[in-house]
Amino acid sequence: MEALWPDMPYEATLRSLRVTLHAARHALEPELAPRSPSAYLHTEGELIRLDRDLILIDADEATTVAAHALPSAR
Repeated sequence: MEALWPDMPYEATLRSLRVTLHAARHALEPELAPRSPSAYLHTEGELIRLDRDLILIDADEATTVAAHALPSAR
């Protein structure tokens, strides 16, 4: 929260985080019912975790492909 809203009081950053998390959940799952947990984003205290078992991260995929391509390029 300090990285996103460094000059805001703690309580204000909590509200901003809740609003941002709500928007992210509904961007990923537009059909998500109110107050339903997201399949992709999970909160653990003040931490937010992305469930990597359910999604494909392009950067991870690119890193894996590049690592396999490098030995064959020699």
